[in-house]
Amino acid sequence: MHQKKELRGDRFYLHALPALNTMDIQINELEIEGYRSYGEKQVIAFEPGQLYLLTGDNRDRGISSAAGKSTIIKALTCCLFEETDDDCVEDRGINTLLPEMGCRIATSLTIDGTPIYIVYARSHIQDGTQWTLYRHDGTDWQPEKGAKLKETKAIIKKYLRMTFNQFVNQAYVPQTRVADFIDRTDKERKEIFSNILNLEECERYSKAASTWRKELDAAVKMNKGAISVLEAQVAAAQPKLVTPYQLKEWAEICKTLSSRRTVIQERQAELAEEAQKLHIIAELKAREQLLKQEVIAFTLKLHSATYSESNHTEILEQSSIADSATLDLQQRLAMVQAETKTANTAFARVNTLIGQCPTCERPIPPADLHNLRMQYSKQLGQLKEKEQGLATAYFAHAEAQKKLKDTLRKAQEEQQEYSQNQWGLANKNKQLAEVQEQLRELADIIGDGVNIPQAIHKEQKELSDEYTKLAHQEATLAMNITSAEQAKASYDKLHTDLNRRIEENTKHEASIGYIKRCEEMIGDKGFKSFKIHASRDSFNNSLAQYLTILTDGELDGRLVTAVPKADGRSMKTELDIIITDGTKNSVPIKQYSGGEKASLSLAITGAFGDLAAEQSNCGINLLLLDEPFANLDTFGEERAVRLLEKLRECGKVVIAITNHQGVKERGNFDREIRAVKENHITRLEFYDLSGEH
Repeated sequence: MHQKKELRGDRFYLHALPALNTMDIQINELEIEGYRSYGEKQVIAFEPGQLYLLTGDNRDRGISSAAGKSTIIKALTCCLFEETDDDCVEDRGINTLLPEMGCRIATSLTIDGTPIYIVYARSHIQDGTQWTLYRHDGTDWQPEKGAKLKETKAIIKKYLRMTFNQFVNQAYVPQTRVADFIDRTDKERKEIFSNILNLEECERYSKAASTWRKELDAAVKMNKGAISVLEAQVAAAQPKLVTPYQLKEWAEICKTLSSRRTVIQERQAELAEEAQKLHIIAELKAREQLLKQEVIAFTLKLHSATYSESNHTEILEQSSIADSATLDLQQRLAMVQAETKTANTAFARVNTLIGQCPTCERPIPPADLHNLRMQYSKQLGQLKEKEQGLATAYFAHAEAQKKLKDTLRKAQEEQQEYSQNQWGLANKNKQLAEVQEQLRELADIIGDGVNIPQAIHKEQKELSDEYTKLAHQEATLAMNITSAEQAKASYDKLHTDLNRRIEENTKHEASIGYIKRCEEMIGDKGFKSFKIHASRDSFNNSLAQYLTILTDGELDGRLVTAVPKADGRSMKTELDIIITDGTKNSVPIKQYSGGEKASLSLAITGAFGDLAAEQSNCGINLLLLDEPFANLDTFGEERAVRLLEKLRECGKVVIAITNHQGVKERGNFDREIRAVKENHITRLEFYDLSGEH
């Protein structure tokens, strides 16, 4: 901390400004290429203990347009956190006029003495798409990058040790922040103050608790309705329940009925067996009667048959003799036919002779040749007569043999029919004997135990009717038991559901009580209020110091959490800034004029920044103020510049965005950065102002 230092007289002292020359995070350089309105790479060097003016006409030369001054802080937060106040990140940050270039933002930092270099590129012509942190280990740059963007964000956050809101609250003062705080309602002021104190988590937890409490309230209401319905259902189901004794009695009756049905089934089986035996006996008797009739029929056929075994034997003998005679005639006829053929051959040869013997080649006299021809002709005639006689005898015997064959065949058929009738009679007698044997066996087995069919049928019908009646009674009882058990199960389920709903409501109501207490602890009257009260003294110390510089000690200010009511008799809880002048008159800051509030806003801004640094436990060497001289007169500008110079002496890099060119004459600025926009493309021009003071 700085020691006491005199400022314009011996009455006013700057007791304790933060020692910003020992910042934890020092931003050294920023590179912007292809981001928003920027084109080719622009490099801004931030030298510690320097006061910069960032100027630029809010018009393109020929077309009205913003110059791109506030883009610097957007580029910085995009590179560090991938967040901006207008969500201009990822591909949305690429200059639409130069999409082929892509965008690249890089910043060089020193964090606790360690050089860090962070590159954020999207579709860049050289670096592609990446987000990487490079750490210098004393020898070389070591890249650290996650597989996904959120992993890289976690790596960068580990080094920065602060959130986007904590960074912005320290490093950037938008034009409307203080005016928003001064002119807003108490609730809105608390929200702004909570944002500076990084109480978003409290707000998030509070909203989550409120949402949870509302959900539980809705669940309690729904459960109460369900409980009412379940209670009515339980009351309606109660009279339908059957006592355990009654259920046991029904079960015993069912058991008795089942036993009786078993007995009936066994008796029915016995009767069915007896009926089956009677049916078999009836079938056997009918079979016996039929077989007797068939035996009689076969006997009559045998008695009336014309077949005689002796006659059949005689016909067989005659047929055999006729066969022998016919065979003899056939042989004799064949011999005569052979002799006739030989004679025909010899006669033919003799007829062909021409006077010379074919054997000895001697000449044959004509008389001998004639005699020889006559001899052979006579012989041939005799043979033909003999052949004719034999053929006639053979055909006569063949005709007689055919008649005998027919007679024999008829006799054989009569014999076959006789044999079949004999076999049929024997077979039927055998079957009749078997049937009669079966009847005797059944008579021996059954004896007198078989009832007559009418009695069996009558008993079977009575048993069947009784069985049906018992089955109906048993089914009715079983259905009653099932219904009673289902009613009991339904009642138990309803009772269980009712108890569960009541237990749930008890837990929900207890949880609602806990959540309400948590909301009170976290909300405006709890931890949030405590943090505001706890930070009030720190804020007031910084505000008093900055007001001392701005007003030469003419004004003092403090943040209060309670203000007098309209009647002046009591106090009300309200967050406000009270300004006290030299006469010790204290009035709320919102009662000051616009110019006066604009002048005081810088002091409040400084106090906000100190508070944000204190809350984040990490300081930043950069402070970018957007239009800090707006609505100020010449005297107010001089005071504002004096405060900025004091911040520079503390080691800050102070950049004031302004369109007031005359401000350069009010103080000692080190450098001017001018944003020039031509044809929608922004470039930066740098001017050294250190020689002008």
